Amino acid sequence: MKLFLAGLACAVLLGVGWAYWAINRPAIGLPQTWSASSGPRDPFGRLFEPSTTLSGFVRMAGGVTHSAHVDLVRINQNGLSRWASDEVLGDGRFTFSRVPADRYFVIAHSEVDVDPMRPGEGPTRHYFGIAEATSDGEHPGRVGVALYPGGTLAGHVRVAPAPDDPNAFDAVTVSLLGADDASRAALVTIDGSASVAPDGQFLIDAVPAGRYTLGATTPSWTLDSVSVANRERLDLPFQVDHGQQIPTSIALTARPNVLGGTLRNAAGQAMPFTLVAAFSPEADQRSAARRTQLLRTDAAGAFRFSGLPSGEYLIAPAVGFDPPSWRTASFFERLAPSAVRVSIGGGAEVTRDVQWHAGR
Repeated sequence: MKLFLAGLACAVLLGVGWAYWAINRPAIGLPQTWSASSGPRDPFGRLFEPSTTLSGFVRMAGGVTHSAHVDLVRINQNGLSRWASDEVLGDGRFTFSRVPADRYFVIAHSEVDVDPMRPGEGPTRHYFGIAEATSDGEHPGRVGVALYPGGTLAGHVRVAPAPDDPNAFDAVTVSLLGADDASRAALVTIDGSASVAPDGQFLIDAVPAGRYTLGATTPSWTLDSVSVANRERLDLPFQVDHGQQIPTSIALTARPNVLGGTLRNAAGQAMPFTLVAAFSPEADQRSAARRTQLLRTDAAGAFRFSGLPSGEYLIAPAVGFDPPSWRTASFFERLAPSAVRVSIGGGAEVTRDVQWHAGR
């Protein structure tokens, strides 16, 4: 009898141990996904996330690709994160298991030899595909991804005044930022940045089609201009199409521009603590954060805008506007007719007084 009870006790302990391991074992290749929201929980109080499979095909040029890497990027309240990765099978199929209910992007990437007669010996071309998918956590999902050639951004960085140090660009990095969920998901899976050569040249040669902004990080200079396809796009999104080659340029400055003056009323008296706006004459540039500044004059009616990128600006007092209307299209349209036009650049400090006339 004692031997029977001892055996029974061992069996119970083994069963409890196995259950504990089954509940707590990590998901191979996948992150743990416990949260504090409501739903069924395990004996330890952690939330179970219902999950299912998500499978599909990767295709290129009307056929099936035999070599591609696929990433599953999850979209939730915490942002975007790579959830899992897979390699396509010989017929282009891929499968992700244990996919919780949520929104996802499937990002496929393949490198193709430019000269198919010399595989692995010459240059390669990058192909990308992006598809959005949703999992309900219960029913298997399917998604198709088509591959297209990636784009290329090539350009140069210039600094004013020109640096004397031949290694000055070592600390400069040119980077893409996604302007929507799809492009941000793509940048989770690739490196959208480039170093700068000693002569200022840079190249980002594998860019999935999408909407992006382009910038540069530097410890000692200020970003002054970003030109994409010969258009000013500082802080503004632009489109990269399949296989597109886009010329770019970036201007940095060691001396930020300064635009100052005094705001006066029709009688010539200074207007203290009054809102003043500096903004671009071009309507499509007014959403660029660095090209639009609002501030209040000081006790003497003086204003000082620092760090405005080089270019043309309108300066106008913003009297009688409620905060919700600031920075809207109608806000700038009403200010423009009575604004003072000013040109700044080259690290200059420009002074221009502004006069406000009631009723204008």
